[in-house]
Parts: sequence; C-alpha cells; structure tokens
Amino acid sequence: MLCNPVLASNTELNLRQRRWFEPLKDYDCVIEYHPGKTNVVVEALSRKHMIDLRAIYARLSLVDDGGLLAKLQLKPTLANEIKAKQPLDVSLLPWIKKVEDKKTNDYRFSDDGVLCFRGRFCLSNIKI
Repeated sequence: MLCNPVLASNTELNLRQRRWFEPLKDYDCVIEYHPGKTNVVVEALSRKHMIDLRAIYARLSLVDDGGLLAKLQLKPTLANEIKAKQPLDVSLLPWIKKVEDKKTNDYRFSDDGVLCFRGRFCLSNIKI
C-alpha cells in the first residue's frame, strides 16, 4: 500500500486524512512508502520480490513433520549416448586419434569426454 510520507510521520491528521485512515484501522496491514517519481520499474520489481519473500517466509516452519530432504542430480544422457557411439563410428576415428595426439586445434574432447568440433558435439553416423 502506498502513502504520503507526511501522513506516515504526522500524528495529527486533518479531517480528510482521518476519513481516509478510518477504514484502514480495521485491517492488519503494513503501510510502506515508495517514492512515486524515482525509477518506477525498479521499485515495482523490488516490491514484487519482497512480497514473494514474505509469502515464502510465511510458509516456512521449523516443526518436524517427518519430511525427507533428498538430492536430485540430473545427468545428460544424450551426451553419454554420443560418447558411447563415437568410438564405434569409423568416420570419427581419425579425428579421435588426432585429438589424442594433439595434432588439431578445431577438434577436442569436452569435459564429458565427447569429441567436439569447435565446441559442438560430433555426431556419429550410428543411430543413437
């Protein structure tokens, strides 16, 4: 909710301001001041994040409810399949040999051990 900084700091309100505040007294709300003219897009984004964080914080609990914490790890199966098929492809064998002998700069092995040409996987002619 937006408000004027004068209203937030002043305890004596005029009649119009009191009428405006009267309906708000019945609700449990927080009145926050956000300057209107300064970078409205950034203000809206930061306000949205704060609202999301408050909602997440409200759902957190420290009570033991019997839940488990598990670790999920994704492994790239396509890269593993390509790596397994590359040594079986006769057309890629000369390039694999050149990379092993360090006789080429265009071809190399990725961190996964897959033969790559300028950073892209070399696909074999064998069906994956």
